[in-house]
Amino acid sequence: MDQTFGMNRAAFLLILPIIFVACQSRPAKTVSVIKTAKKDTVKSILKSPEASDITGIYYAESLDGQSESCNMTVEIKKHGAGYSYEISLNDKKTKGKASLQKGEDKQTYINFEGIKWAEYEGDISNDPEKGDTTALELPVGISGVIAGNEITIQNTGNAMNYYVKFAGCDEKYIRLVKKQL
Repeated sequence: MDQTFGMNRAAFLLILPIIFVACQSRPAKTVSVIKTAKKDTVKSILKSPEASDITGIYYAESLDGQSESCNMTVEIKKHGAGYSYEISLNDKKTKGKASLQKGEDKQTYINFEGIKWAEYEGDISNDPEKGDTTALELPVGISGVIAGNEITIQNTGNAMNYYVKFAGCDEKYIRLVKKQL
């Protein structure tokens, strides 16, 4: 029995370093996959909107391409270091200054300055007991997101924050597409 114990002890001492090495944590192998981007994708990522890119005439088109959109056109012109706009909606024209701004979300926004919103009841989540929104002033200035040759404006809010920016346009989002010459 003493001899068996000695052999088991010797085998255990031989196997112990193997178990120790096998149980050590090793860094996981990482595999990098590099995909080649298409030329159009790279161009759109690298290209930021410049004056020549945003100037032109934009026409309202439906988001789904099937329903009717509101009767709106926007013309953007470059003037020195700034821009101007002329918006036509249902035969009513509005003119003013426009400016570009990069958002924290890296998107480019166009601001149509001087346009008073049609309706605004404010954010009711701030004071649900209030109920009276008659004292709220209408905000001034409308912004939209520029993506390629399109400008998208959120025209209406919801029950928690009710507003309408452009009266005469019943769309939640106004999609303006630049006319290609």
